[in-house]
Amino acid sequence: MKQKTALRAAIWRCAAACIALVTMLAYMPALHAQVTATINGTVADQSGGIVPGAKVTAINEATKDKIETITSGAGTYTFPVLLPGSYTVQAEASGYQTSQQTGVVIHAGEQAKVPDFLLTVGSSVQTITVQSSTQILQTDSGQRGAVLDAKDIGNLALESRNVAELLKVLPGVTTAANGTGNGTQYSFLNIGVEGSPIGDGLNANGAPNRGGTANLVDGVDINDPGCNCWSIATINPDMTQEVSVLTSNFGADISHGPIVVNNISKSGGDTYHGSLYFYGRNDALNANDWVDNYNKVARGHAHYYYPGGNVGGVVPFTHKTLFFWFGYERMLQNTGNTYSLKSYIPTSDMLAGNFTATAANNALCNATGINSGNTGTYCNDLTGTKLPDGTVVGVSPNRPAGMIPSQFLDPGAAVLAKIWPAANVTPSAGNGYANYYQPIPGVHNGYIWRARVDYNLGSRNKIFVAYQYGNDTQLADGNGAHLYWSPTNSIPFPGGGLQGGETSKVLSGHFVHIFSDTLTNEAVGSIGYGNNPTSAPNIKAVYRTTLGYPTGAGYGTVFGTGDPWIPSYSSPANQGGSVQTFPDFSQQNIFTGSNYPLLKEAASAYDNVTKVLGSHTLKAGFFYEMVNNDQGNFNTPNGTLSFNGAPANNAITGVQVGSPNNPTANFVMGNATGYSESNANPKGDM
Repeated sequence: MKQKTALRAAIWRCAAACIALVTMLAYMPALHAQVTATINGTVADQSGGIVPGAKVTAINEATKDKIETITSGAGTYTFPVLLPGSYTVQAEASGYQTSQQTGVVIHAGEQAKVPDFLLTVGSSVQTITVQSSTQILQTDSGQRGAVLDAKDIGNLALESRNVAELLKVLPGVTTAANGTGNGTQYSFLNIGVEGSPIGDGLNANGAPNRGGTANLVDGVDINDPGCNCWSIATINPDMTQEVSVLTSNFGADISHGPIVVNNISKSGGDTYHGSLYFYGRNDALNANDWVDNYNKVARGHAHYYYPGGNVGGVVPFTHKTLFFWFGYERMLQNTGNTYSLKSYIPTSDMLAGNFTATAANNALCNATGINSGNTGTYCNDLTGTKLPDGTVVGVSPNRPAGMIPSQFLDPGAAVLAKIWPAANVTPSAGNGYANYYQPIPGVHNGYIWRARVDYNLGSRNKIFVAYQYGNDTQLADGNGAHLYWSPTNSIPFPGGGLQGGETSKVLSGHFVHIFSDTLTNEAVGSIGYGNNPTSAPNIKAVYRTTLGYPTGAGYGTVFGTGDPWIPSYSSPANQGGSVQTFPDFSQQNIFTGSNYPLLKEAASAYDNVTKVLGSHTLKAGFFYEMVNNDQGNFNTPNGTLSFNGAPANNAITGVQVGSPNNPTANFVMGNATGYSESNANPKGDM
């Protein structure tokens, strides 16, 4: 563990050092433009004759930064590595008027051709012809894709604060139904600092749901490596300049795929700009839902509030060579009664072995009735139930119907039932005969901030560094009962619900060095990090010693694991049985101490060299990525019991012991139909 911690610290130190000293990469052989674009064109005179040696300048309209080149002998020029944005492209040559084309907008990964310059004979200082370029054609590549620019992101309606939601408006992007439902597997309503519908129901161009789409932000790979889906960072719309989606026919210099989503962050310009905002939704005018009304539960007040702001501009006293941008957003979310737990709590009489028509049992089974023959429920009679001494309930002498003698009650079962909550609602057909219903306030709060610095170190060196950090907390699966999913008959996790936390970090550095008019190098280093442990506030609440679980023969673990937890046990409702039995505590001890570990990292570097030879452009480069996924396994060193259906014959006596139709009776006798146990629970390291 110490070695791995030291390794991670070393990775982060190396990443930061590489970004700070990224100029060293300028002299390596090289690769791609995940975050940049290429424009090219031709300079000619009014007769169509080429103009070699013309000076062509690309001017970033936001920062006024300039990059210059010279047309080749064929009159062509190329700017191979430009950051996405709007540019003015200017051509000038001796004996000709200077000509400009403004509003040349390029997007990440794009190879665009600017309409030809047709220079007019005259003095370059006398007349400047300004042309507005309304359409840029991609003629050098069969690459296909689509773009959401800043205008799209600002104008299209969003349900959430995750820009990936907007991908569904692009051509070729579809939403996969969640089973027989109509929606995706991803909810746009309740967001965190991690998450994306990519790989969770949102697919592009027919690519596989998981693993078919790469998700990048400023060159950082943010796909969750545990599932090749989701994401280890949320892309906030007010922090995003554009999203480009490359769907097919792109070149080998694109290192990911087969579908690539490029998210480009906002950057500062040569003037100061900023905003303060507040996005909010509140259900104050909503009526209470039917289920809560029926169970006489007050309506939970749901709200989704997102205050935030951003500012960008030029850093003073840097002669407009250093630009900054910073954005922050707070997430204040409460889903009201969206999450709830419903279960079935046996009566104290049943736990004492009395399944007859007592007042408590009748109240619980008022709709179906004790001894109704409702197979598989705690309301069923004990017909055919064999006790450990071979006698049969209701048949053998001194074995009254519906009664389990106290000497056959399992003291371990009595301890396992200690964690059950008290019944709190009246069972009826309207609530599925449940006697426990608990709405769980879905509080999910957190924050995200993102910063970017662009530095134009002369006309031949361009650097930017971007960093995003986010943190949030919420109950696991919204209700804290179980990790990742909520089994039927779930109850609150003892000692307080399981608490999930997310910490997200993404860091990228980009450096461009222009050796000459025809030779350019681009280097990028990045690292993505997601740490998502799940913790139990009071893990000792499920310890054997805390609850007084027996320590005698038959109550230890098979492998002698020394696990401190009581055995897990699943409700028969999750094994194909009736729901009217007893609560589920199938959460196995997958925790290290009090935490379930879940850590994801993706560090990468790539470098491109681009050489322009006449009308040809050559690229060479490399790409390297190391992905790390440390995650707890789902083994059961504490052991897990099942109580469903008729118990098997005793392996020693050959006699079937237990109730064939009442799992709750088997529970109170400690007569399990199955048991499994792992001898260890090593942490997964991928």
